[in-house]
Amino acid sequence: MISRYLLCKYTQQVAKGEINDIHFDNIQVLNGDIPVSLIRGYQTPTEEVRVHDIYFDNITFMGKKCETWQDLRLVTELANDIYVNGVRTCKQMKF
Repeated sequence: MISRYLLCKYTQQVAKGEINDIHFDNIQVLNGDIPVSLIRGYQTPTEEVRVHDIYFDNITFMGKKCETWQDLRLVTELANDIYVNGVRTCKQMKF
């Protein structure tokens, strides 16, 4: 999973929106490797938009329940308030 802001060929809109209040629930990885997931906001010298309020609940990998952001192999940048099983695991402050 990668969650980040990008300019793309599918829109001419330059203004950025927000990514927030996303829920991942009851997901099972039954085989293979769990991939690294990147959750990243957007920052320029004049603007900062953070991904926030992302929830991971009841995620299992090969039968083992993921309890932490490390278990989920999450990498975050410019993101606030990432929750794993109801516990806030990522609270980054503005620079």
